[in-house]
Amino acid sequence: MKKKKLIIFVNQLLNKHNCDRFDINNSNNEDVIKEFWCLLPITNKKLYKAYNSKEFRAQKNKNFKIITSYYELLKKCLDIKDNHYYINWAHGFRFNYFLEIILKIQGAKKIHRFFTNINKTIENKIKKKNLKLKLKLLIKNYLNFFLPNVSLYFVESQLNFNQVKEIENNHSKIIRINSFDYSAFKKINQKQVKKKHILFLDSNIEKSYESQLLNYKKRISLNDYWNTMKKIFSLYEKKYNKKVIIASHFRRSIKNQPISKKFYFDKTTKLISESMIVLGHFSQSIHWAVYFKKPITLIYFKEFEKILFSNKQMSDFYRKNLDLNRINVDEQFKFNYKINRKELNINKKKYTNFEKLYLSNSINNTKKINGWDTITETIKFD
Repeated sequence: MKKKKLIIFVNQLLNKHNCDRFDINNSNNEDVIKEFWCLLPITNKKLYKAYNSKEFRAQKNKNFKIITSYYELLKKCLDIKDNHYYINWAHGFRFNYFLEIILKIQGAKKIHRFFTNINKTIENKIKKKNLKLKLKLLIKNYLNFFLPNVSLYFVESQLNFNQVKEIENNHSKIIRINSFDYSAFKKINQKQVKKKHILFLDSNIEKSYESQLLNYKKRISLNDYWNTMKKIFSLYEKKYNKKVIIASHFRRSIKNQPISKKFYFDKTTKLISESMIVLGHFSQSIHWAVYFKKPITLIYFKEFEKILFSNKQMSDFYRKNLDLNRINVDEQFKFNYKINRKELNINKKKYTNFEKLYLSNSINNTKKINGWDTITETIKFD
């Protein structure tokens, strides 16, 4: 029997976080080869050159192919056979539609792996209310008619499962898997967890990767943002007599540490497990704080709405569904917030319900903790 191949198209480079997230070092088994094709050089050459460096902790791997030209992409696509499968995560690639048409002609089978992506859920709700975005969605849905049908759906949460059930009548094509967040959470020895520090989850929001890839026009003032954050950190350190430390966003440059506090790179899960309380905006790293049942206080800047309208909805979503406190910073970068020790308590019922619906399946796969293992085994027997 010929080896099957799973190709995952992405628009980001390989670093420590993505090595773990993609399970890059476990990409070949006896029957299925897993390979990532990075389209960033032909999507945004400038961004590729900037992030393909030591300061962004870029890594190389034989299972992660960098596609440097359209000719190379076309040539590789024409080698794809009908025993190949693919996942398209190359958001921002302008020729995605034509790419998938070629893959359809070649006989490749399309797979959807749904991440526990709260952002996408919020964005879809906004699109349904906004007339212009609704029209774009209708056009996209019409064009999708000509694209390959999805052969298999892999869902990481009960919400994903419910969403796919609405569009897929054949429920045998919907397979539950564990999320990367859940897998990383299970690797931490929870008996050794200590409340060492106050943790801030960095979003690199002053110059995020997504804002550069998708050409967001507005950005928040770096100086005003970090000066405000320093004031908030100072309040918490005085109140709890513990240091605030920063879990760097996985795409922040090691050369870009805008304040004197120590930035910790590629240790977010462990740092959350050892925290007394977690501060953050709406980074999905918050999900680990939910798994570890850590108190969370949100920090929301009015300026975030100028970057992306859905940022407010994201913050509201977490605040409501997890019953969280929030520090609101106005357009003049001023805030009025009194820390109360009650914020160290969590709403256990809301945390549990949130985890069950948004972060986990009703039955988590304890035999195969890693979701990629479930995917490759399913392809093997498909």
